[in-house]
Amino acid sequence: MIEVTCFESVHSGPNILILGSIHGDEKCGSVAIDEAIQNFQSGKWALKKGKITFIPRANRAAYDRDVRQVEYNLNRIFDSHQNISKEHQIAKLLEKYIENADYVIDLHSVYSGDTPFVFLDSDGEVMKNLCASLSLPYIMMGWNEIYGGSQEKDTISFAISRGKDGITIECGSHKNSESNEVSKRSVREVLEFFEMIDAEKREKILQKFVQVEKLFRRGKNAEFTKNFKNFDTITHGESIGFSDDKEIFAENDGYIILPKAYGSVGDEWYYTGRDL
Repeated sequence: MIEVTCFESVHSGPNILILGSIHGDEKCGSVAIDEAIQNFQSGKWALKKGKITFIPRANRAAYDRDVRQVEYNLNRIFDSHQNISKEHQIAKLLEKYIENADYVIDLHSVYSGDTPFVFLDSDGEVMKNLCASLSLPYIMMGWNEIYGGSQEKDTISFAISRGKDGITIECGSHKNSESNEVSKRSVREVLEFFEMIDAEKREKILQKFVQVEKLFRRGKNAEFTKNFKNFDTITHGESIGFSDDKEIFAENDGYIILPKAYGSVGDEWYYTGRDL
């Protein structure tokens, strides 16, 4: 059910799990992982230490249909005691790989907006240093606080609950092929950070930390007042849209994050955040 490729060095080192296409229409991770596998198999890359496990198409059924999910959002049902869908079955299989890894890297893309970023919800110095080493302009914090009281677990919150660690990398829009290049670069930079492959010279980019503050879910007849994109700035009192026949206004200055123009009532509609 799950396509898995592993490489292991004779020298001890970290055990890394890299996931692609948890959401089937977010294919940049699959592209990057396929290339990384080819780089190892061809000898272009040599694994210097540790073990790496690649799962390029975690939700293969959704991937083949080019949809986010078949029945359930795979990235919200980890650690669930239900077994009512294909996604629940996949989550149970993936949990075993997550529990066997030291660090999990989950590659995604977004519906709207081309700016890549990384979610950092770990208190561990390793993940903080990893994020600082990546060529990604935004480091997002506070995701776990948004879902802290919820039963919904994604790959990384599940990993942390099992004493592991990890990050989610959003590589840009899945409508833009540039997300493939961001994903490829991110995989290489992760392996370079852990000194698992030889590092290439590159310049450090300026990074900004953003705190995710609040999740807004879709109500009836929800629609935005304009075509918001990820990281668009918003000001206090600005009209965001309409939901449940009421106009919604920005509560604070900051950013609109991960806006989704389409979906069902109760789905994640958008988040707001601010600079740290």
